[in-house]
Amino acid sequence: MRLRARYLWAVVAVVILAMLVPSTAGAAQSQAAGDPVGHYGGLSPAQRAGLMAIARDTWKFYGADVDQATGLPMDNITFAGGSATPTSFGRYTSAANIGVYLWAVVAASDLGLVSEPQARARITATLTEVSHLKRDNGFLYQWYDTTNGNVLTNPGQGDCAETTPAFDNCFFISNVDNGWYASGLIVVRQAMPELRHLVDGLILRQPGRDALQRQPGDHREPADRPDVRRLLRRAAARSGRQLDALLPQRRLLQRPADLRLHRHGPAPDARQRVVAKLA
Repeated sequence: MRLRARYLWAVVAVVILAMLVPSTAGAAQSQAAGDPVGHYGGLSPAQRAGLMAIARDTWKFYGADVDQATGLPMDNITFAGGSATPTSFGRYTSAANIGVYLWAVVAASDLGLVSEPQARARITATLTEVSHLKRDNGFLYQWYDTTNGNVLTNPGQGDCAETTPAFDNCFFISNVDNGWYASGLIVVRQAMPELRHLVDGLILRQPGRDALQRQPGDHREPADRPDVRRLLRRAAARSGRQLDALLPQRRLLQRPADLRLHRHGPAPDARQRVVAKLA
């Protein structure tokens, strides 16, 4: 049996929802009987015990799914022939795998499945290694070797040796996978403020990033500031595109995978970040 990191928490969520169905059905029956509002009494002891058992089993995977050489989460673990211990490891990882692993460690700490010092040590090791990975303006490439952190052409096909950008995995960046990765960083920063310096070093120190933030006392939209427009003009010149093509519309950043600079709508608050797609 092969277990993949990115799907386990989705399975757990489905199981949790399934266990809550009886309570939902009970509420519907109460309403049908004439009660204006269905009453929810919370999870029963049996439900809590069942969910904790699922969480413990899930953590058994994530607890083992780390390459000790680097602290990076692996893509999968195989238990062949019903073995109780892993028989092989998928020693490669991606931005999505890293992001979901960060969620898992924080969740395990919140549930008491791992101590806070242990969780902090795990995340520190992973983020320190990520800081040394080859990236493009902070974005992670498609595949990395978990034994040494090198970018892979494909799992099992060796390290990338190209120096000229090409349309392959050596230079491929997934907005979706990097969105999962970014969400993991945000979860860590919120749950463990003492690691904020590591997270900020990965998501805030990117070329052009500072220019895309609202400066203190400057109430103009970022796209209307001269320094931002100079940055975008240079990007347009490099890509052979018109400036307006980089700014198809003005709107707030809705999710990590949405990499367009907003131009319309209300001004973002201090917590919202503006990201430009410069290619």
